[in-house]
Amino acid sequence: MCNSPTANLEPYHPEIECAYKQRRRRQKQRSQSFDSASMADIPINHEQDQRERIVINRDNQVPPPPNPDANKAIMEFGIPDLNKLNSAITLPTFNAGHFEIKGVMIQMLNAAGQFGGFPSEDSHLHLKTFMEVCDSFVIPGIPPDIVKIKLFPFSLRDKARTWLNNLPANSITIWNDLGSKLLLKFFPPTKNAQLRGDITNFQQKSGESTYEAWDRFKDLLKRCPQHGLCEWVQLETFYRHLDGQTRSIVDASSGESILMKSYEEAHDLLERMAMNSHQWQADRATSSRTIAGIHELDGMTTLTAQVSSLTNMVKGLTLPSSNTSLQPSQVACVY
Repeated sequence: MCNSPTANLEPYHPEIECAYKQRRRRQKQRSQSFDSASMADIPINHEQDQRERIVINRDNQVPPPPNPDANKAIMEFGIPDLNKLNSAITLPTFNAGHFEIKGVMIQMLNAAGQFGGFPSEDSHLHLKTFMEVCDSFVIPGIPPDIVKIKLFPFSLRDKARTWLNNLPANSITIWNDLGSKLLLKFFPPTKNAQLRGDITNFQQKSGESTYEAWDRFKDLLKRCPQHGLCEWVQLETFYRHLDGQTRSIVDASSGESILMKSYEEAHDLLERMAMNSHQWQADRATSSRTIAGIHELDGMTTLTAQVSSLTNMVKGLTLPSSNTSLQPSQVACVY
């Protein structure tokens, strides 16, 4: 094809690519400058734009609800609202019939003992006893956890009841949550560490029998379920802290050191020794009380006889003089 003589031809350039990029860059800059100048010529009314936004927001805004306290008297603000006295416990929904708290339930809980939240009380033991009592109530169609969470406030008193009343309203809906909160409040980590120290520092008391020492040690273990001591450590701790005489008796009963036995064998041996010690101790106590009663009876009989003898002696000394004073005087008349 032949080129037209009137065509607008570009002069020859040795680096055509660079020239092309420079040309495109200049065209882009001129285009941006033109757009900026065009926008500067358009007047902008900021006040009108703001008024339009306010109108739009007012059209879309939901009107606020009426204030219920607007016409309320000042003295009415000090009257307690019964609707705000909700309990912390909310029963979950369940498909069942009528659930009624019987009087015998409250009586059994009172007989088992209420928990007051004092340091001398055992929260673990209270929960265990409470669940045993609640498990004895079988209500058709009612889940066991519903029975527990409904009856639990009746098992508290004093500080523990105050703690339950101070919980946020409707914050407890399941039994496990309620039990965990009680243990967290009345069995803190400091108390757990203290009870664990009582276990590791156990020592047989002076005059304490094998049965009494073993029973007291097991009670310490029950009072601190989170002690973290494995079975063999428990048994070794008890054995190491016995007095020398009791430890020798334990080793003699096992035929060797009790630590050479397995845990099951050593535990059974201690149980048998403790039971035997308890039985013989009870026999000795009964015999001692009987002998003491005989001595006391003989002493009382002797004292009574002595008092009676002294009384008779006093009567014998005072009776003639009193008779003499009561007899009329014999006056002889002489003529």
